[in-house]
Amino acid sequence: MSKHLVQSTETQYVDESTGQLIITTTEKVHTIKVTEDSFFMTYITLLQPFYQLEHLADVKLIVKFCELAEFNTGKVSISTGKRKEICEELGISTSNFSKYTKRLKDKGLITGDKGEFEVSASVFWKGDRKTRAALLKDKGITMTINFTM
Repeated sequence: MSKHLVQSTETQYVDESTGQLIITTTEKVHTIKVTEDSFFMTYITLLQPFYQLEHLADVKLIVKFCELAEFNTGKVSISTGKRKEICEELGISTSNFSKYTKRLKDKGLITGDKGEFEVSASVFWKGDRKTRAALLKDKGITMTINFTM
């Protein structure tokens, strides 16, 4: 996201031939890049698989996957180096990383393998709602919303 800062400079001088006060204004526009906070939506009513996570490592890993998910796709690419970095940050062993991702896949919170994963858009989403709805429709996921009065 960018923000624009307008800087105005006013210059005054007297025209010696006419005696008239001349005022000129110069504006400079500065563009400043502002980084936004990382934000993702969680669909509380669909968190049932999250409640079934029995290991803290699984919880840490799904939160990290949500953090790393690409905007409007939910895709997470994890190279060998990135995998090691994640394990160090989360305090989990690299030898158990595959076991933890398998448990997340078994619960339906992520899909994929071999370093290419996708966070389930039905539970977690980082992006706009329109893209999420189209993604859910393309993947054949149906959501029902009930309104009561």
